[in-house]
Amino acid sequence: MFDFFKGIIVNISKTHVVIDVQGVGFKLESTERMMENLHIGEEAILYSEFVVSENRVALYGFLTEEDRDIFNLLKTVSKIGPKSALGILGAISPHDLIYAIQTDNKEVLKSCPGVGDKSASRMIVELKDKVKDFHVPESTVSEISSIKSEVIEALESLGYTRYEIQKKLKGLELDGNDMNEALKQALKYMNK
Repeated sequence: MFDFFKGIIVNISKTHVVIDVQGVGFKLESTERMMENLHIGEEAILYSEFVVSENRVALYGFLTEEDRDIFNLLKTVSKIGPKSALGILGAISPHDLIYAIQTDNKEVLKSCPGVGDKSASRMIVELKDKVKDFHVPESTVSEISSIKSEVIEALESLGYTRYEIQKKLKGLELDGNDMNEALKQALKYMNK
C-alpha cells in the first residue's frame, strides 16, 4: 500500500520513528539498529510495509529495501510474525542473517531474541532455498561461541537489550575464557 515515506524525522524511540510527510506524521515501527543513522530534523526516506492482522494494523519502517525484503521473507516462516521478524532484524544484519541460513549456522540465528533451537532449524529449512541466490560476502558473519552466547544471555538477564549488547561487544574476543572471566570482560565493555 505504501512503498516509502520521504520527509522530516520528528521523533525517534526504541520501537518506532515518526516521519512528517507534508504535515502528516506517520508512525513506523522499527528497531534501534535500523534507526541508528536517523536524526531528528533531518530529511529521510523510509521504506515501509503495511501489515494487517487479526489484532492490529501497523506500519513498519526500514532504511533499505533489502531490510524490508528480508522482513517479508522472515514473515513467511511458520510461527514468525511481524514482531518476531522485526526483533530478528534488530539483532542481526540482513547479510549476517542470510549467511547464517545459507551455512546452516543455528548458533547465529539463536543469538536473535525469541529464536530457539526449533525456530532456528525452521528458519533454515523454510528459507534456505529462498536465499540460495543471495550473494553475501563470506566474512560478514563471525561465529558465536557457546561462551559468547552464555554471556549474551547473562547480560540480557541484567537488563541490557540484545542490540546494545551486540553493538558494544562487536569484535570482543571471549573465546578461551571461562564464563566468569568472559562476563567480567563483557561488563567492562558494556559500561564504557
